[in-house]
Amino acid sequence: LCLLADVENLDEQEVHDAIVLAHAMIVLLSEGSLESTQQLQYIVDAVSDEVPCIPVNTPSFRFPGQDFFDSDLPLRFGKQAGDVEAKVRELLKCITVPFTT
Repeated sequence: LCLLADVENLDEQEVHDAIVLAHAMIVLLSEGSLESTQQLQYIVDAVSDEVPCIPVNTPSFRFPGQDFFDSDLPLRFGKQAGDVEAKVRELLKCITVPFTT
C-alpha cells in the first residue's frame, strides 16, 4: 500500500510511474478535489492505463455538473479537455464508496 500524499518530493514522472504500476488506485473525492488539475491528471493517467480505480466520496463531495465539463476543463486542459472529460466521466460511472467522516 502506497499513499502518495505521504511521499515528499515526487516529480510528475515518478507519480505517473507509481500509478501505472499500481494494482488499483483509490481516488478520494472531497469538496474541491476536482478543482485540482494535479488530481485530474492522476485520474487521467490511471484510467488511460486501465488501472482499476475505486472512487471514494466524502459527504462534502458534489458530483460535477455539465458546466464543469463545458467550461472548467477547457480552461485548464485546452485541447486535451475532451480526453480529460472522457476519463473523469469513466471514473464517475463507477459506483462510489461513501466515506462518512
